[in-house]
Amino acid sequence: MPSRRALLSTVGLGVTAALGGCLFGGDSADDGTPTANRTTAPTTRLTAEPEPVQQLQRVDPVAVPDGASAVLANERVRTLVSDAAATDGRVDYLPEDGPVDEDDRLVFDAFDRIRFRGETYDPTSSYARFGEEATYSVEATVAAESEASGEVLVYANLTDAEHEIADQLLAEGSYTTGGHADVPDAFFTFRSADYLRTDGGVYRLRTLVGDNMGHHMLTLRAAGVGQNSTLVRIQDRVLSADRREPLRTAVEQGTVDLGDEETERFREVFGEARFVCTGYAVVEFVSDEAG
Repeated sequence: MPSRRALLSTVGLGVTAALGGCLFGGDSADDGTPTANRTTAPTTRLTAEPEPVQQLQRVDPVAVPDGASAVLANERVRTLVSDAAATDGRVDYLPEDGPVDEDDRLVFDAFDRIRFRGETYDPTSSYARFGEEATYSVEATVAAESEASGEVLVYANLTDAEHEIADQLLAEGSYTTGGHADVPDAFFTFRSADYLRTDGGVYRLRTLVGDNMGHHMLTLRAAGVGQNSTLVRIQDRVLSADRREPLRTAVEQGTVDLGDEETERFREVFGEARFVCTGYAVVEFVSDEAG
């Protein structure tokens, strides 16, 4: 193997020969002009202009910056937020496509605070397993006195709490409890009965149980912005139906490129917002010049 010194010597000879040709005339061009005296036109290197970045990109909810604005993916998500803002308690977000993973959480839970319709809230996501928050209903239908058998309740003998349930049964035809509310003890009196007898007639009682599949719930509690808290401004508007297919692709695949015309349509919907919230994901609308 040639030594580093030998390599440097060889390179030096090559450089000397090149310089010698320049200094002493060297070769001549076809027209007789010495090569050293010729003027060489500068080489023009073409550089492609950067393509604009126009896409929807799924991002980690915790990466949404403080003060960012987001629109909502559809009416179902807007109803979730608006109901939670108006309710002092949990609001169900029932899955559309079958059971959801308990380890997931509603996207709003990743934000320290959200601002919606001029109010600031502390969002919390929770989960109920199948049947964990079942609903119970009793229905009352008119029956003949001769049909009354089994366990028959007499209205005059009921307690005050039982009278409240009976009065709703007689006025509305049904009474429902459970879900997020505790089932009152008085309900079980009607659940185990077959008929209710009043001064006005006899009613057949039927109990129904509704077991919701596993689902997440959202709670919004009024709160101050707080120090070192991330506030995300939720706009009270939704993505139109004809913009949802690219959004779905971005959620499933991570990104989706947008054409110029499609970008303008998304810009109209987003306005000053950069993000859109589905129930479980955040997608960023990116439209700028690549640097």
